[in-house]
Amino acid sequence: MFTERAERIVDALLESRPELASGAGDHRYDDRLPDWSADTVAADRRMLTEAAHALAEVDGDSLPVEESVDHALLTALVDRELFESTEIRAHEWDPLRHNPGLLLHAVLSRPYAPVEVRLTHLAGRLSAVPDALATARATLRDMPRIHAETAVGQFTGTAALVRQEVPALLAQAPRSAAGWSRRRGRRWPRWRSSRTGCGPGWPPTTDRARIPGSAAAGGRPGSGTPWTPS
Repeated sequence: MFTERAERIVDALLESRPELASGAGDHRYDDRLPDWSADTVAADRRMLTEAAHALAEVDGDSLPVEESVDHALLTALVDRELFESTEIRAHEWDPLRHNPGLLLHAVLSRPYAPVEVRLTHLAGRLSAVPDALATARATLRDMPRIHAETAVGQFTGTAALVRQEVPALLAQAPRSAAGWSRRRGRRWPRWRSSRTGCGPGWPPTTDRARIPGSAAAGGRPGSGTPWTPS
């Protein structure tokens, strides 16, 4: 009973968390980015809640040693993800959660599959970037100043990664390169600025008043002085 439940829970976790799947060596979802839209986040919380209940119904002490360890590890993972989702909710205030750079880099830099396969995965992730960044702009609120400032540099680095590394990967597969839309790399700066405001002036003016220590918030720039309602 536990094995079947565990397999279903693990499959659900990997499908909803492409970064977790890639790290575990499961490349079925290497063409995806995390989806932080409200409906998907709500569905994910329901999945985690159901998973926690299903695991709680299993007496880990009564299982064979190996399954008991698996039960403890999976329970800890589900509980952590549920706490992150319901209490910390970092996707609502940390712009770094929305940076696709690490997932793009994983496909570009790791020779886990033939180049042609990796290019297909990369195309899927790049195609998902505009919607992912639009979701970030709609979701982020009350960003700490340090997170917003760090995001500016990291998103700029991700743009450079795409411009520099995609052509290098394409050069390894000339046939695939012939059908590749080279506009993806050139469009990135426009995605970054028009879809999220991550270009000059990020965060958007409407959000700066929520950043402690920002001039728009009434604090001294760089001082970290908290903003308080007048």
